[in-house]
Amino acid sequence: MGVAMFAARKIALMNSIGNLEMMRMQISQQTQTLSDKAMNISMQQMNMQMGMQQGGGGSKWGAIGQMAAGIGGGLGSIFGGQSGGQIGSLAGSAVGMIGSLFGGGGGNNNAQAMQQQDMQMQQQLAIIQQQEKRLEMVAAQLETQLKMKNTELEGVKKGEEDAIKRTAVNYG
Repeated sequence: MGVAMFAARKIALMNSIGNLEMMRMQISQQTQTLSDKAMNISMQQMNMQMGMQQGGGGSKWGAIGQMAAGIGGGLGSIFGGQSGGQIGSLAGSAVGMIGSLFGGGGGNNNAQAMQQQDMQMQQQLAIIQQQEKRLEMVAAQLETQLKMKNTELEGVKKGEEDAIKRTAVNYG
């Protein structure tokens, strides 16, 4: 090959390497975006689970309210009047209201909705993981191509230098 052929091939390889580097950068950005999405979904899941735990605490308050109503009713019957039962039911409903403020009440429907949302989030995470694996495969292929192009570029540069030496005028 002549010097011009080596120079043309060197330019073509450099352009090709530049394009591959750009693709590698885009894949890196896509991978980062997917990683951010996965982190966001994981945080949402964690917040949702904490909400479910707090909701469970509300149910505990409701259960305590029911126990207080039962105890008040029992005391009322022991002392032979209904006022104890009324006091117990009032106390029970008050504790039950506190429980609903802390996330109790409607727990079954709420729990089902949260479980369904959790399953959807897990599916989204699985899709993101598949996309990340695909991007890793593409990145590995790009790395292989880059190594091959860089190796060829080094050979072309050496060939160009040799061609220049051969064609140089010897004034000696």
